Parts: sequence; C-alpha cells; structure tokens
Amino acid sequence: MSSKNQSSAAAPTSERVTSLAHEAIDSASEKAADVETKLREEAGRLAEKSNERAREAREKLDETVNTVDSFVREKPFAAAGIAFAAGVLGAMWLKRS
Repeated sequence: MSSKNQSSAAAPTSERVTSLAHEAIDSASEKAADVETKLREEAGRLAEKSNERAREAREKLDETVNTVDSFVREKPFAAAGIAFAAGVLGAMWLKRS
C-alpha cells in the first residue's frame, strides 16, 4: 500500500475517533451539568434546613433564658442557693480531674 492510500484510509478513522471523542466530551459535560444542578439543589435544601434548625435553637434558647430569668426574679434566694451548690459541685469535680 502506498503512503497516499494509507493516509486516505487513516483519514476516516481519525475523523471517526475525533467525532467519538467529541461525543464523549459532550456526554460527560451534560452529565456533569446534571450533577452540578442536583448538588446545588441539595445544598439549597440543606441550607434551608440548617437555617430552620438555627431559628428553632434560638427560640428554645430564648424560652430557656426567659424561664430562668422568671425563676430568679420570683425566687432569688433559691436561685442563689442553686448557683452556689452548682459552683461547689463544679469545683469538686474539677479538683478530682
């Protein structure tokens, strides 16, 4: 076979390989775009959930602070006694550690 015939025969093969490579890249690009879209949607859902949980935690913290504040205002001596006892227990625990 002459080199002219070989280059003619190789041309369709190289064109086919090039075409297949382009198709593979296009397919991979589409799949990557789909995955990116799904990841962004999931990240959005997780951010919403996180914000909702943070809001709930702030509300519970506010309720707890209000409850403790009310208790201290209604029973200041009992609150002081509880704080003292907690301090003594904490000091004993730290001393043992």
